[in-house]
Amino acid sequence: TEIGVIVRDNFGEECEKSSFFVFNGEKEWTAAWIGDKEGAQTPVYFRKKFFLPEKPKAARMYHTGLGYASVRVNGEYTDDARLDPAFTDYSKRVPYVFTPEIEKMLHAGENEILSVVAPGWRVLEGALPPGRVCPFNGSMVFSATIEWQDSRGVWHAVETDETWEACDGPLTEALIYG
Repeated sequence: TEIGVIVRDNFGEECEKSSFFVFNGEKEWTAAWIGDKEGAQTPVYFRKKFFLPEKPKAARMYHTGLGYASVRVNGEYTDDARLDPAFTDYSKRVPYVFTPEIEKMLHAGENEILSVVAPGWRVLEGALPPGRVCPFNGSMVFSATIEWQDSRGVWHAVETDETWEACDGPLTEALIYG
């Protein structure tokens, strides 16, 4: 759901409309968690090549990782955030990132999604501010759904599953304080 906000001050001056999207929870998360290297402390790269029979009319992506997760679609970062998802106690909840309007990054034919998941907030024992704890130190895993709409208005999905590749890459460390 898209939400638009316009702020008006005491003098009646308005700012330009700003929009953001929220997931309304009507759809159950069905994408699998994928991972590599049990207990790894170095970044893990996940890749999926997939074929689209036509250029999507619309497309959006939901993704999350246990640790930092950055995503590229056909070589282009989906956003400029590098510390997503936000800090959390992974034993209680896992926030996700929603990226609308990624149809401009996709094309008819072969496409590629590449995600790098790094330790981030998860392995900071002793380095967090007072009162902040991060008890989770398991494997770095990733989960994503890319939904795209064809020219007939039908929605399709590409989700994380066992067909994604996982490997090491050139990035060897990515911690919040180091």
